[in-house]
Amino acid sequence: MRAKSVVLTIILSCLTFLSSDAAQRLTILHTNDVHGHLRPFSYPEIASTWVRASRMEDLPARRDIGGIARRAALAARIRADLSKQGTPVWLVDAGDIFYYSAFSNEYHGEADVMAMNRAGYDFATLGNHEFNNTLPRLKKMIAAARFDFLCANVADSVTRRPLTKPYAIRQVGDTRIGIFGLVTNSAAGYPAVKEGVVVEDVFSVAPDVIAKLRGPEKADIVILISHCGEYVDRRLAHEVPGIDVIVGGHSHSRFPQGEMVWWSDELKPDEVNGTIIVQAFQYAGELGRLDLLIDKNSAGQRRVSRYQEHLIPVTSETPDDPAVAAVLDSLWAPYAAKYDEVIATATADFAVRGDDFTQNNLVADAVRAEFGVDVAFENLGGMHIPIVAGPVTRAMLVDLDQSASTIVTFRMRGKEVRRFVQQFRPAVSGLSYRMFCGKLGAITVADASLDDGRVYSCAANSSLASRLDGFEMLEKMDTKRLWSSVVIDAARKAGTITPAYDGRRVVIDTLR
Repeated sequence: MRAKSVVLTIILSCLTFLSSDAAQRLTILHTNDVHGHLRPFSYPEIASTWVRASRMEDLPARRDIGGIARRAALAARIRADLSKQGTPVWLVDAGDIFYYSAFSNEYHGEADVMAMNRAGYDFATLGNHEFNNTLPRLKKMIAAARFDFLCANVADSVTRRPLTKPYAIRQVGDTRIGIFGLVTNSAAGYPAVKEGVVVEDVFSVAPDVIAKLRGPEKADIVILISHCGEYVDRRLAHEVPGIDVIVGGHSHSRFPQGEMVWWSDELKPDEVNGTIIVQAFQYAGELGRLDLLIDKNSAGQRRVSRYQEHLIPVTSETPDDPAVAAVLDSLWAPYAAKYDEVIATATADFAVRGDDFTQNNLVADAVRAEFGVDVAFENLGGMHIPIVAGPVTRAMLVDLDQSASTIVTFRMRGKEVRRFVQQFRPAVSGLSYRMFCGKLGAITVADASLDDGRVYSCAANSSLASRLDGFEMLEKMDTKRLWSSVVIDAARKAGTITPAYDGRRVVIDTLR
């Protein structure tokens, strides 16, 4: 009898777990800051100290990674596996879907949305670079999506109607989940916004949306898809109560296990007492996977009781999804001859080591040679995927930077060159300098010390040159030559290109 009693107890326990009060699982697959990289790409193999060094060096794979056709196949496989367990799967993107690729140049986001439709995305928010579009193109891109664009802090500046849905409600088992989106306040400076969009402050909007979700909409769990960056996401988690999960973007952060922002010092056995923040670096070289276990806490409320986050490499080991690959092939075909043209051969990876930004050096050297100036300046920002060893196509040079900047030439006295270098610390050609803890030291032009009284001929891209308005310049002229065409012509003429690790720029800001 005792044995039967034990068995009965076990059966009753199992039935209790399987009842309507049983834990509910949800898996969120997520990407962010894809920037139009619909096809596979590669990073340098060497341990680069490139812009986001600590994140890139930890990547398990760097060559031939990413691509939405592989990502779609990977997501479909995860969906199929989890559907057997009754676990719903959402595929989510946290903004900056397009811009910085050949596809972006030609399709202005429409190719990305078409591919995302076929890949089965469920939700996305707008990134600041979505507003690089004209407003009509942005609206067309949003209308073409078969998934929900969610962004609560953007609206038509005249009608004040939301540009997208501000939020959505989804039922997962007996759990009601509210999902909303936010874009960084800095989107206010982008072209489409200036054409008739208002971007409201995220800290003003978020509490109102959460109050609506938790109140009239009766959401048990609230998820934010944020294109605000890790710093703002942490602030939102600290300062705005009621957010269970933030799927983030904008800062290109890489959180392999996710981050937790605690709501209090109290550790509760039956719920995650804080906000979970996840972000999957950039360009979708990895697919984020967040597994949530939702259960009732001691107060009888549905809460996240467990979570697990990890980043899955998207490599050639995952075959392309045929339907998504077919979409990409049809979109690429009209431009294949243009972008697949091999311009030159790189003898090595254009990685960054120390203060040698080799891809920026390449541009500065090309500009100085083309215009025959003493000094060429290039800003450090704006360079994206570095060139890797092997054939260099036009598409790869677009990936490096698709800026529409032109080349501006001018003449400047040495004292103004010194002041400019001190203030902006640019990449250079024809000039070398040393800076230690904010103090400019040795600075030379053509191996001779900079002469403050001498007038030097100079060149810079138009974006950087726009910062020279406060400096004394002579004979300033916009050549109307796209810097990209200058670089392409120089690379084609050279045939082979080699990264320059020559210490022309050394900036030491901290002592360790």
